[in-house]
Parts: sequence; structure tokens; C-alpha cells
Amino acid sequence: MATTPTFEVAVIGGGIIGVMTALGLLRHGMRVSVYERADNYPEIGVGMAFTGVARDCMRRLDPRVLEALSRVGEENQHAMNRYWDGFNPTSKESAQSPDDALLFQLSARELAYWGCLRSRFLQEMAAELPDGVVKFGKQLASAVDDTGSEKVILRFADGSEAEADVGSHPLLSPTLLLLSCHPKCVTSDTDVETQSSAVMGSTPKRESWC
Repeated sequence: MATTPTFEVAVIGGGIIGVMTALGLLRHGMRVSVYERADNYPEIGVGMAFTGVARDCMRRLDPRVLEALSRVGEENQHAMNRYWDGFNPTSKESAQSPDDALLFQLSARELAYWGCLRSRFLQEMAAELPDGVVKFGKQLASAVDDTGSEKVILRFADGSEAEADVGSHPLLSPTLLLLSCHPKCVTSDTDVETQSSAVMGSTPKRESWC
């Protein structure tokens, strides 16, 4: 007989990392609520690319994440990944000239990039979440420890409250200052290559991991 999960996680932020995190936690039998300050999933016209290693991590987290990427992504068709100088060229012709603007190139075989539009990937993943998991219009204002219940009380800008056993938040967001200073939480030390691909989580000290 299936049991109802009792460990509840609050994910602050309904972006790429937030939705990925929610899917992975749900797959492992946890209760999850995602709190997003926007009124809906934002339509950001940004392209993203994921290496073969990143896709393997997606599969391990939850196969539905990789399946969502496969529906909207495109495999890199070029034999080489080319890195261009986008700062110094003074004309379109110069910017497109390999002699003037191509900095270097690497074999695409090892990285095996898949590219996609961020908004489409986010929507495909979000469609896999059960109804009611994502709460829109929730800007986190504070996180307070309730010693009686051993919960973290989350207070939002609209005056509402929620509680959870642990919180997770994207790196470098305003939430970092709120949750990382919480007395019952510790943030994982993560080496950051790019802000868009990093995540920092907050967990109770006795169960911290990275």
C-alpha cells in the first residue's frame, strides 16, 4: 500500500533549474511546492545548449527531463564548436570573417551539444508537473525557523505563508540572502562556471549534501 510522502520541499523559483529540481524530488517520493514570483512562465527568448554529460545527469534526475529536451532540442550538426569574438569587430562582415573574429574551435564530438529555446524547454518540463505544484505570484520575503514544528516558515510579499522541511533556490537570486542565512540551513559550495548552469541548494545541516 502506497504511503503519502511526509518530507516536504519548497523550491523557490519556477525556472529551468527549479522545475528540474521539482521533477527529480517528486520522482524520489517527496512532496514539492514550487513558488514562482511571476504570474506565469516567462517567455524569455534565450537559447541554451546542453552537453552529453548534462543530458546524462538529466536522465539520472528524471528521464522526463531528458524526454522534454529531446522533444524541443536539436543536435549540433557542425563538426566543430566555433568561438567568435563578439566584442571587437566593427562591422558585420568582420564579425562573420573567420580571419578576423574566429578565436578558436574545438571538436564537437566530445561535447555533443543539444540546443533549444529556453522557453520551450521550460514549458515541456512544466507540463510534466502535477497540477497545483507550482504557485505563481509568490515573491519570497522571509524565511523563519519554527522551533516548535521544526519547519521553515516562508513568508511572501502578498502576505501569504507556507511551511516546508527544506528549501531550494537558484544561485545568485535574491532568495540566496534569505535562505542561506537561515539558522537551520547550509548552502552547498558549488564551483560556478556560468550563472545560468549553476544551482545552490539549502538543506538542514544534519542532512546536508552537495
